[in-house]
Amino acid sequence: MVKLPAKMKQFCDEQQILRLASIDGQGYPHVMPVWYVRIGNEFVVGTSKTSAKWQFMKNNSKVGWVIDTGRDVSTYKGVSFWGTVEEVTDKRTWNRAFRAIGTKYYGSPEDPDFLELYGGAGTVLFRLKPESSFFWDYSQ
Repeated sequence: MVKLPAKMKQFCDEQQILRLASIDGQGYPHVMPVWYVRIGNEFVVGTSKTSAKWQFMKNNSKVGWVIDTGRDVSTYKGVSFWGTVEEVTDKRTWNRAFRAIGTKYYGSPEDPDFLELYGGAGTVLFRLKPESSFFWDYSQ
């Protein structure tokens, strides 16, 4: 697994959307914007256990993702990753990631809207484990 430099960690933590690419059942790329949090050198995402993206990743654990920003060419920067996906099954990491996602996107893991979306038994959290990455920055 890739160890992320401090600058890359900070950049990823500041962004709101991760674009996740998996392979569908017919071999085509399936790209979806998702919410995420970084825990160490991995990224954790939540979704429904019945979602297409989760079903695709259960069949093929190889994924890619991009975190980027910018409004025009002079401000574009981002990072691309390739790696694998794995379900978060240990309760300690699951609880930590659940709280972090709720705080990042709703201000609190106790927010009723967050709990309605993520609090049910149908939610799966999965970790993206980077094996390779590169960073670009046109803003300099």
